[in-house]
Amino acid sequence: ATFAVGESVIIPDRYREEYHHFVGSELDSLSQVPYSMNEKSALLTVVPQVAELVAGGKLKLSDTVGDLLETEVSDASLTVGQLLDGYKDAANAGYLKTLLEKYRSYISIDGVTKQMLGKMGMRSTELIPAVSDGGIPQVTTTGYDYQKYLFTLGNGGKYAGDQVISASAAELVIGVLQEAK
Repeated sequence: ATFAVGESVIIPDRYREEYHHFVGSELDSLSQVPYSMNEKSALLTVVPQVAELVAGGKLKLSDTVGDLLETEVSDASLTVGQLLDGYKDAANAGYLKTLLEKYRSYISIDGVTKQMLGKMGMRSTELIPAVSDGGIPQVTTTGYDYQKYLFTLGNGGKYAGDQVISASAAELVIGVLQEAK
């Protein structure tokens, strides 16, 4: 729902009480402590961007690394779907980055990530550019900011009225998250 300036919403007492106990609590302060996403950084960088290429029809989940990159590598039979599901693996994340560089070379991975995070109000999230050519950007975030990301995915890719990521790509990323559990 969207609200006009000055509009308010009435929150039932039971929720106000829960919120009151959360604000200023240890849990509240812990949700604002920065932490490194490490191998999960791909989830905030290359995964949603490759998901957009799939949603836009430029890639298919069944396309293989060998066909897309026109190369003979030991992982040539891996599909885009398998790469997304295994995004925590450094090699898979590297292939996802390579696919972005080949099929969407006109814009940087870092630039798209910064724009996406900014649109979601993830102000405590920091993007650290990749150190090596094969690496992906690393992300340091907070629990509070990460919840904004999850909310956006679950809200059809929208945050604060902006379509940050397409609904189809958001659905695909949610599937990747559920597969990882």
